[in-house]
Amino acid sequence: MEEIRSDSPPKWRKTLSYFALAAMPLSVNLERFVKFKRPIYVSPLDVLLLPLLILMLLDLSARKPWARLRMPPAPALFWAGLALLSCAWISGFPREGTTLMDWLMAAANPLVVVMLPVWIFSNLSHDASEFRKLTLCLIGSFGVCVLVALIQYLGPVGIPFNPDKPLQALGGTTNLRLGGWYDNRMQFGAQAAMLLPVAAAFAVLDKNLIVRVLCGLMAAIGLCVTLSPGGFLGALAGVVAVAALCLVSNRTRAAVGLLIGVLAFVMLILPSLPAKRDNAGTISRGLALFAKTSEDEKKPTSRLRRYQAALDYLSERRDPGNEKTPPNWIVGAGAGRYNVQINQFYDPKYYEKPGGRTDDEAKFDMEGHERDGFGLLEKTGVELGSAGLAVLALFFAFWVAGAAGAFARADDAVDAHNLRKILALAAFGAGVGAAVVSVFAFPAQRGAGSGGSFAFLFALSAWLND
Repeated sequence: MEEIRSDSPPKWRKTLSYFALAAMPLSVNLERFVKFKRPIYVSPLDVLLLPLLILMLLDLSARKPWARLRMPPAPALFWAGLALLSCAWISGFPREGTTLMDWLMAAANPLVVVMLPVWIFSNLSHDASEFRKLTLCLIGSFGVCVLVALIQYLGPVGIPFNPDKPLQALGGTTNLRLGGWYDNRMQFGAQAAMLLPVAAAFAVLDKNLIVRVLCGLMAAIGLCVTLSPGGFLGALAGVVAVAALCLVSNRTRAAVGLLIGVLAFVMLILPSLPAKRDNAGTISRGLALFAKTSEDEKKPTSRLRRYQAALDYLSERRDPGNEKTPPNWIVGAGAGRYNVQINQFYDPKYYEKPGGRTDDEAKFDMEGHERDGFGLLEKTGVELGSAGLAVLALFFAFWVAGAAGAFARADDAVDAHNLRKILALAAFGAGVGAAVVSVFAFPAQRGAGSGGSFAFLFALSAWLND
């Protein structure tokens, strides 16, 4: 039997941590079972976060040899603090459709989904080999989701969901619903943007041949079945970033291997994938700001109309009738007020408000927003203004630059298996992927699986720099 060292947590504690990371990508939408006005996502992390916090605090108070106080990095604190402080410039509740609960839920996202898990995850262990196991648990769990998505991808193409006929047989999976065990492609894409670059890092540097092969397969299959434009671009950018960091550190074979793989995928595999899914067309359609409605007419997509409304709101003053009041772009509308504000700024002549529901797939692109397709950047810009975007930029800079710095500092002579280099390379690729997908989706979303991955991989970069 394995002997437990005195400076290591008990075996049951390690098992709980492994289970938490393995279960973290799971998510269920309670809207499937109980009728809500909007999706209500729940993840095992929602349940496990409190006991993990209590155990961490008990270890710290008892001065356990494996416990070391690592406070959350400043960007995570600034983000949570600004969201909480935004209550100060929402004068009274309810205000124009915003309740106190709306603000609390929005402010809780950077606090409970980002800052608190980052604090817990960065204190799970002080051993690089333990963080390697935790990271493999996370990508292994998502790997199962990738296989589920592959089955959906190869299966029949269904008809769009119609909320007016909720019991209608759909006959398969549309490209919008293709997302493994997630509800839709955007949630799957948010995970793929972060975890496929992590898999690529392990595929080129890990000491175990089986791990390398399985991670390489996961990254390749994941790119094939990721039909979310933001998720696909984020994953691709993260993998290329991993290759670039390998190249500048004189790991030429690893870099060339990854770059050849990316080129082969884009030039040979992508055009050969099943025409029924039309990967390239699906992704380019999701990126388009204008789309054809007839042979001779192009209209702005629902995403472009939303951008227009957001920009018009930010260019206004807090009190449009008072030139002395500050413009909205400085601090935004306050947490939880994104929808309320931009709904007032659609242009009825050129950029009219989309009238379709988010679950009406037939109206997606032109008359309906894609579910979970509201980007972290645009929501932060409207709710917290330039101050919030500056904090978010600092957050991603800390993540990516910190991981790159840890990769450069890792000493091969001390760490014979390159564990810290692998972890730093993985955190670096994930940070790049998360930054890119944030333009198109909300990777820090509570209960949707991606929020836990977002916090853990940021925490990994913070732990490597402690």
